[in-house]
Amino acid sequence: PGLLLRLEGDLRPGDYLNYEGRAYKIMQLRGRSAKLVGEDGGLLVLPYHLIQAPAIQRSVEKTALSPFSFEVTLEGPNAQQRLEQWLAASPWTAPAYPATVAPLGPDTYRITAYAPDTDIQERQEAYIRQQTDG
Repeated sequence: PGLLLRLEGDLRPGDYLNYEGRAYKIMQLRGRSAKLVGEDGGLLVLPYHLIQAPAIQRSVEKTALSPFSFEVTLEGPNAQQRLEQWLAASPWTAPAYPATVAPLGPDTYRITAYAPDTDIQERQEAYIRQQTDG
């Protein structure tokens, strides 16, 4: 299966795959597997026989991370620092694209983060709102 995928040009380095609900960028096509990197920077070596499974779909729309912003209110000492720590710990923050926190006024902050699609944007925002509510 791997040789057919490579010969037919179905997959190329730089393409994106969805595997088990996560997006991965193809870094290298190898003899029996593809070397992928996840949005979080994690590596995955995926055997070609799994790429034909119905759970995997080619994803060309996730070619780049786009910035998005949202505002949060957080009171207390070191609020900006706490927000930055939560963003750094968030599973939805791509390490290569760190989110930023900018104060807008008393206890109000604008967070600018990066995501490949609206689903990840919503998850990032929900994660931070959960932290600020807790």
